[in-house]
Amino acid sequence: MAEPSSSGGSGGGASKGEKDESVRAEAVLSGGRIVEVILMSGEALGENEAGHETLGMIFGTLIGILNDSSPLVRAALAESAGLMLVLLSSEANKSQKPQIDEVLIPLVQRLLHDPVQLVVSAALGAVASSSVGSALSLSQITKLLPTLLHLGQNDDWRVRVSAVEVIPSLVNATAGVEGQGGGGLAARRRSGVDVMAIRAEIGKIVSDLLEDKVWEVRVRAAKAIVDGVGAEKDEGSWFLYVLFPQLQSSCKSAQPRLRMTGVEILRLLLMNANGKNRDGMDWKLVVDMLEELSKDKIPNVRIGVARMLGEEQVIVNLKPEFQEVLETMVESLMNDTDRDVRRFARISIDCYTKIMED
Repeated sequence: MAEPSSSGGSGGGASKGEKDESVRAEAVLSGGRIVEVILMSGEALGENEAGHETLGMIFGTLIGILNDSSPLVRAALAESAGLMLVLLSSEANKSQKPQIDEVLIPLVQRLLHDPVQLVVSAALGAVASSSVGSALSLSQITKLLPTLLHLGQNDDWRVRVSAVEVIPSLVNATAGVEGQGGGGLAARRRSGVDVMAIRAEIGKIVSDLLEDKVWEVRVRAAKAIVDGVGAEKDEGSWFLYVLFPQLQSSCKSAQPRLRMTGVEILRLLLMNANGKNRDGMDWKLVVDMLEELSKDKIPNVRIGVARMLGEEQVIVNLKPEFQEVLETMVESLMNDTDRDVRRFARISIDCYTKIMED
């Protein structure tokens, strides 16, 4: 909720305050646009006197706006900072790395700790946008991880959702950096930072959120951990060292809500099992987990499996040698003691039969 305008006064004064907020927010957004215009005009910021002065003025203004009383203005500040991170991280502006490390990253970190959810979400959006295309370096990502871990424990579930949605972008950023300069250990260490260690920290954030008490957070975390497989491109460490251990942990958990989360991870994994992901998957392990969950003592877990087995893409993506196992599993669910499980199993077998006939 927006904070009251410092101008106070009557209803007319409040309207003026709101208008002032919008004007200030637009002015803040213009900072990023000015940098973009200068870059489009072919100027290398900091390489000439005019560019250096302009950049110094913009950074000085941004720092001053951190304490603005309006959440709308601070959210605009986060958006503008995100754009600058992307623009100034390009090879043509590598001389600006100190400004990124000393001004923009600390500024975004401050905004990530803002008490207003609107501002935090905007700051997380800045992190996500600057992670795409590897605008952030490994050392910069490392600086942001403790803050993201803190946000994953925020009391507001919407903030936790926003935090988890940044995960695939961060995995993508580490993949982009890792791909530079060849493979092997040299590619895993840049500026004294280990890619594998960073991915382990990112994995810890998403693993904690997969155990969240709010179902919506766990669903988004399940999507993030599966999306991370595609985001890391061909390296495979996220798949082997983060996703599969977490999947096994969820499916074998003593807590029904976590086993339901395991069903959701399996569903998303099978929905996206194509190309190299499909070839590299341990299918026997996946099918064994599915069979175990289809016999779970909690009806809602069995319902989740029955519904999943009725999704066309899941059936199509299963390798042919496991189709018979799937059919047997669905037939068993059709004889379940719970009527809702039986209902979804009937839908699944109809879908399976139709696909096989086609």
